[in-house]
Amino acid sequence: MTKKIFENNKRFIQNTSSFTLVELLVVIGILAVLTTAVVIILNPTDYLAQARDSRRLNDLSLLNNSLQNLEVIDPTLSFGTSLTVYISIPDDASSTCGTLGLPALPPTYTYNCVSTANLTKTNGTGWVPVNFTTQSIVQLSALPIDPTNEASTGNYYTYMPGGSWKLAGNLESSKHALKAVNDGGGDPLRYEIGTSNTTIPNPYIAFWYKADTGVQTSGSNVTQWDDQSGFTRHMTPGAGNFTLVNSVQNGKPGVKGATSAYLKIDDFDYDRSKISIFASIKAVGLGDSSTVMAHFNDILSLAAWRISQTSSIVNGFESMFSQSGSWAGLKQVWQYGSLSNISYILSFIFNNGESNFRKNGSENGKIRYVYDSFSLIFPANGPIILGNTFTGYFLEVMAVIGKEISEADTIKIENYLNSRWAVY
Repeated sequence: MTKKIFENNKRFIQNTSSFTLVELLVVIGILAVLTTAVVIILNPTDYLAQARDSRRLNDLSLLNNSLQNLEVIDPTLSFGTSLTVYISIPDDASSTCGTLGLPALPPTYTYNCVSTANLTKTNGTGWVPVNFTTQSIVQLSALPIDPTNEASTGNYYTYMPGGSWKLAGNLESSKHALKAVNDGGGDPLRYEIGTSNTTIPNPYIAFWYKADTGVQTSGSNVTQWDDQSGFTRHMTPGAGNFTLVNSVQNGKPGVKGATSAYLKIDDFDYDRSKISIFASIKAVGLGDSSTVMAHFNDILSLAAWRISQTSSIVNGFESMFSQSGSWAGLKQVWQYGSLSNISYILSFIFNNGESNFRKNGSENGKIRYVYDSFSLIFPANGPIILGNTFTGYFLEVMAVIGKEISEADTIKIENYLNSRWAVY
């Protein structure tokens, strides 16, 4: 009987079909493809960033509401020292955050850090120098800190008093990026909240020029274009004349270039491995019919190439590109065609040897044809130059230096520029 059962089981096992190795590999391959597709669609990295951003928004709102409650109850309460940027990262060795490797602030501003032991205390010794324990109405058991709270990425909270106050934090996710643009603050890279009209200086914005702010003229000629970053890196004439023209774009003026004219910024010490340029410009004629950004060795150029529409001229560029030794270091060039009286928002992002060009919120393709007339040049040494041959209008130009620009950062600045200049 036992033998018969054994033989029946044996025949059953032998007759039962099973997966072959090939079938198993096919199934595993399909599962791998589906898993990859799900990961791409769901983008867990951005979901995690969204969660951190939600916490940041809640933290900063909680702090701001607590400060407002205190101010109503006790207007004489000290809110800290003006022109001081208080940081949510601890520094046990330096009260001015000297060991954190933070980028330098503009002149007259200083950092302030507290020890790890005091970081989240609410009695006035924490990173926000306000005593929240004086009033029972304020229920704040500990000062919030950024979810990552690290200097290298810029993900930390800042607080600056001065008659009132301003709080700021970096938003990482694409979903929340526009909150930094639409918060009513002056810094498109960071979310800001508070009662002060003063913007906490962003040490990564190296210079910032707006055609509707700080353009000094003699007659219509520009004598100085004031830097709005706080670093006082004002542009002054280098050659020829730039002119200020009213009602160029979205009811705002533009700074018009001219052939062989340029403005210059005195050289300063900056991180050449991370430079991003964001600009809003307006082309005015055939001479400005194409605008290009170039990555040339370690020299970065936002360029306005004076490209004719005749094929003989364009063919000549290919010859120059292949024969001229001066272009031996050319790595990448991007071009887009334009028509007269059309405006553009341009983004040139250079991070650790990799460069990318965007036009009006989207990436642009690589080209081969070039010509040597720059619009914004970062030379190996000496002053930075704006202009030279571009005869169109500069509406706004911003340089972010020393920070690796993320997709969310790019969205912030491009949307900020478009909100001001109504380009696309």
